[in-house]
Amino acid sequence: MAAKKMWNMFLLGLISTNEKKRKFLDRMLFLPGRLTRILTAIKSFDQSKIFLRRVLKKDAPNYYEVIKKPMDLSIVQKKIGKYRSFEEFKADLNLIWDNCLKFNQEKYYRDCAFKMREVVSTFEIEVVPVKMDSEFAMGSNVWEGEENQGPAIKWMIRRMIGRVLLLSGYGFVSKTALWVFCDVFQHKILEIVKEECKENGK
Repeated sequence: MAAKKMWNMFLLGLISTNEKKRKFLDRMLFLPGRLTRILTAIKSFDQSKIFLRRVLKKDAPNYYEVIKKPMDLSIVQKKIGKYRSFEEFKADLNLIWDNCLKFNQEKYYRDCAFKMREVVSTFEIEVVPVKMDSEFAMGSNVWEGEENQGPAIKWMIRRMIGRVLLLSGYGFVSKTALWVFCDVFQHKILEIVKEECKENGK
């Protein structure tokens, strides 16, 4: 029981507003899972098969004379828990495709490298957790006064949309999608205001 309590206290300490702890939690717990899912998806493509293992000298005798920093998906797999960011992970993947393009002139190998680079780019959309903002309320007076000028009102709309998504069961949304929702919402509000003005003869 004592060990379990200590572990729970450790987790509570990690899940905090402390920036260093948050980054540590992301790197040690969340990032490896995300990278594993991405790597699994990458391996599902037929074009990835030639990158699964290191290049053997018997297959390409002069490979290691040309390629000074070899990389393959098996090495990436072993490093999953060591990556500190998606960018580091992506850099190793890019090294695989770059090595392939540097060494090979055959269309098949080059097409595989280009395809896999394209596949990886689809995972670059940054997703953020949808959070309930305790400072925001539907009846809040933040819609009044100068706070609504400039970008401030857009942040208020973003918070409200985040609240709606969360209550609808969505845990994550891409930043791009969130801002698109904001733009659509603002456009719709303007349409309603214009219609009201027409009806009231203003």
